[in-house]
Order: sequence, then C-alpha cells, then structure tokens
Amino acid sequence: MLDRHVVPVAKNGRMNLPSALRAKLDLESGGKVVFVEKDDGEVEVTTLRRSLKRAQDLVRQYIPADVNLVDEVIADRRAEAQHELEDEASYSDRNGSIQE
Repeated sequence: MLDRHVVPVAKNGRMNLPSALRAKLDLESGGKVVFVEKDDGEVEVTTLRRSLKRAQDLVRQYIPADVNLVDEVIADRRAEAQHELEDEASYSDRNGSIQE
C-alpha cells in the first residue's frame, strides 16, 4: 500500500517534508530534493543523490565496468589539442608568421 502525505503549501511556496518521508529518503538537513514531472502529470519526489545514482546506473548499462569514461574523454581531448597545435604549426610554416 502506498503511503500518502498531505502537505500544506505556504504563500511563499514553502512546504515541510514530513519526517516519515525524510527518513524513507534518507534525507539529511541540507540535502537536495528532486521533483520529477512524469508524462502523465504525476510528480515523483526523490533525492539528488538517488537521482544521480539512477542516471549513473542507466549509463553503466551501456558502458563496460572496466571502461573509465573520464579517462577516455581526457585522452581524446588531449589528442585533439595536439592535432590543433600541429595544424597551427603547419599553417604557420606554409604561410609564414605574421609580423606586427
């Protein structure tokens, strides 16, 4: 059975999240809450930590566990930067340097 909580909204838009929900979400003081609007108009409430974990799990379905995406992106960017430097040097060699 789903628990339902009715929470009043103040004029300024503030709401107090019931302690039972905070406990279920393992939400500590200063934690972040994420409201996810679903296609059917329903709103899901979760924590930022859980939302990030869900996103990581979704990405991990398509990336092997032994692959480090950060290292790959950094290596790709360094290779691109090296190619850019080589292209600039090649252009300067062909066209001479510009004097001010």
